[in-house]
Amino acid sequence: MATFQANPNDEEEPWLEKAAIDGYGFRIWHLLFLSVAGFLSIIIFLAFCIKIRIPRTKQDIEADYHRKKLAKKFKERLRLIENQHMDSLDLKKALEIIQQDYKNDQDNINNIYGLSTSPLIMEDRNRPKPE
Repeated sequence: MATFQANPNDEEEPWLEKAAIDGYGFRIWHLLFLSVAGFLSIIIFLAFCIKIRIPRTKQDIEADYHRKKLAKKFKERLRLIENQHMDSLDLKKALEIIQQDYKNDQDNINNIYGLSTSPLIMEDRNRPKPE
């Protein structure tokens, strides 16, 4: 008849079948199986709960960096908008306000350093020079 208790009198018994903890009926292979199953359960739990995405290409990494940089600048500019305007503000209006602030800042910088933002001058700068 089969029992769940290890045979303490058998010296030739395989090491996996020996009693691991006396009095509880656990054999060594029971404890090995439970520890491996517990470890795998923890790894699977962490894999599903923690979002880890490894970018596949250099372009993905650079695009993520630029997105984070733009989002940070956008958040900084949003903090400058007055609280009274926030109730009627949506993303499009916020973007327009931030673009206008950016344009004003660029104009101020250009005025300080004597640069021109005329479309004709900008077009001339981008046109290749004849050789």
